Amino acid sequence: MKAFKQTVTLLMVNIALMGLAGCGIDKEEYEKVVSQLEEANAQLAKTKAELEQANSKIAHMKALQPDDQQALKTALKKHKRARRLLRASLADSQRETTILRQQLDELTQSLMKVSRELDVTKQANEVLKRQIDELAMEKGRSQELTEEKR
Repeated sequence: MKAFKQTVTLLMVNIALMGLAGCGIDKEEYEKVVSQLEEANAQLAKTKAELEQANSKIAHMKALQPDDQQALKTALKKHKRARRLLRASLADSQRETTILRQQLDELTQSLMKVSRELDVTKQANEVLKRQIDELAMEKGRSQELTEEKR
């Protein structure tokens, strides 16, 4: 048992010496890790602040969104109404254009008919002028004959 007590005592002395000598990490390493931890905590605080700011912006945008949606809906309704009016106006213009084309066709046909009648009238007028000239010549001859007889 004496050997056992000596072994236990020797073991305890070794443990105590190791504890006093220190089996931990180096002081520089410890300070380096502590500074990295502080930097990480600072970055975490900054990120939390940015996150809170982004969340407040999102909340603000969500609050404004219904107003914006209503404005967009109103603008869309106005646009649709204007589009319907333009389509109706276009349809009216197309109908009016069709009517005007028909009237133009009718007037063109009437003009052609009047031109033909004018040509016929000119020809008849020329024939009448020749007949008048012939009658005038005959009258002149008749008068000459009548004067000669007298």
